[in-house]
Amino acid sequence: MEPGNLLYATNYGYVLVNAGKTAEAKTLALRIQQAAKTPVDQANAQQLLDVVARREEYDSRVAAINAEAVRAQNTATVAANTSQGTAVTVPVSKSGDSATEPPKETPKGKSVIEDHPGETEYAVEGYVSAADCGGGPGKISITVGKATMNFRFKDFAGVYVVSTAQQDSGEAPACAKWHGRRARVYFYKVAGKQFTGDVSAVQFF
Repeated sequence: MEPGNLLYATNYGYVLVNAGKTAEAKTLALRIQQAAKTPVDQANAQQLLDVVARREEYDSRVAAINAEAVRAQNTATVAANTSQGTAVTVPVSKSGDSATEPPKETPKGKSVIEDHPGETEYAVEGYVSAADCGGGPGKISITVGKATMNFRFKDFAGVYVVSTAQQDSGEAPACAKWHGRRARVYFYKVAGKQFTGDVSAVQFF
């Protein structure tokens, strides 16, 4: 009933902010700022703009967190069967446009790809709970959620290991320092309950 009352308009701006209508609140606050004549009205308008700015920053952080959660869900295990040590995993895209695409470098030894011609490569992300990566056959255990998955390899020289973690400066960490590190394991599925798959590459973050 009093559209020219800037105090009422300012209070309505706070209602819009609390309702999540940040864009509308910002537009209103700018109009109030233009119409403000007294120091009090100008201060109220600026205070509303400050609140709107903080809400915009908060919404931006929430959006970033949600985007990261979606990315993690698309690249990591999203469900696990702890009794059998199996998990729902994401297949790696062959087109090269997937976030789970493995490193392209060729391992020094015989590549595990040669043992799995035409098969789909998968990726799972978690924390390394144990690693046996000597010169011959070995295994890598990785914890995903509350489940532990075990992977094997015939020859560690055929497994490509890379790190994108800042503390590693591009150098892959020594096997003795793998425990507790977050990593993504690329693998080919194998039959059997003891191992989930044959490791082709390990990427640390």
